[in-house]
Amino acid sequence: MINSPLLITSPLALPVHGMDDLAAYLQLQYRIQTLEPVRSQLDTGPWSLRTASLFFGDVGVTSIAGSAMSVSLQPLLPLCMLALPSAGWGKYQVEDDSVECVQGQSLAYLPAHSWRLTNDCSGGTGVNVSEQALLARVLAMSASPAAERFLARLRQPRSIQLAAPQRSPGFPAVVVCPALGRADRAQQRWVAPSQSQPG
Repeated sequence: MINSPLLITSPLALPVHGMDDLAAYLQLQYRIQTLEPVRSQLDTGPWSLRTASLFFGDVGVTSIAGSAMSVSLQPLLPLCMLALPSAGWGKYQVEDDSVECVQGQSLAYLPAHSWRLTNDCSGGTGVNVSEQALLARVLAMSASPAAERFLARLRQPRSIQLAAPQRSPGFPAVVVCPALGRADRAQQRWVAPSQSQPG
């Protein structure tokens, strides 16, 4: 589990001074459809936010920590996102689908579409990956029919429920993700959902 946003304690983290400042920051990567502060029961003071970003190749990592907000965004580039919450609760709306993202219980995967987020506090890290690069890597990893089913899953938003970490001697904790598949250590490969679980 991630107990604090990955980059927030780094020298990259900067304070965001209000909605206009946040809008200027977001406009580097998104077309903003709506952006507004939300007064949450978790907020004890004035609205505040810290953010940090780091980009390398086809991957971008952005961490935020602070007050609640409601925001609707359209990526300027086709980017998929994995949302890793480290505080509170968030709900993402992607077209007709909605997924919840709860600290310690779930992650959210968002395909390269417009999305809306409402949360009770802002705390987490988003890992953004080029949709084209992600799809190319998935296809390169497997030429099996399972790859096509996996690709279809990448085009839909998902709430990924976290299982209790499993530990094997000499291996770090593993997050089991039934929606996307599982790691088969004995055969050193990724097992697609159709092979790892029924349905």
